[in-house]
Amino acid sequence: MAAQSLIHQEMSMNKALRWCGVTRKRWHYKPKARESAVNRNVLQMIRQIREERPFYGTRRMAAELSGMPDRPVNRNLVRRLYPWMGWGLPARDLRCAKARWTPIGAARPSRAW
Repeated sequence: MAAQSLIHQEMSMNKALRWCGVTRKRWHYKPKARESAVNRNVLQMIRQIREERPFYGTRRMAAELSGMPDRPVNRNLVRRLYPWMGWGLPARDLRCAKARWTPIGAARPSRAW
């Protein structure tokens, strides 16, 4: 808003944007609305599988849906639809990450081997 008022007061756009700390790319950016047609059959199949197996993650759900004759379903589609349907994404297993960053606790050099 400040840049707009400076531009209207006969200041060049480059000077006004530089003075306000805004890049030209950000000034001209206009977000595009993402319109994705969601197949209602896919939603119905996801709900049905979710009722039978509530602990399926996105990988297993996509694998189940890929075998259906309607159309192959990508894991990213399933991952995008989980929050859209009001479900949380399955928790990731953090045991491997914790094991990697846990200090070994060696008293002296070459004792961890």
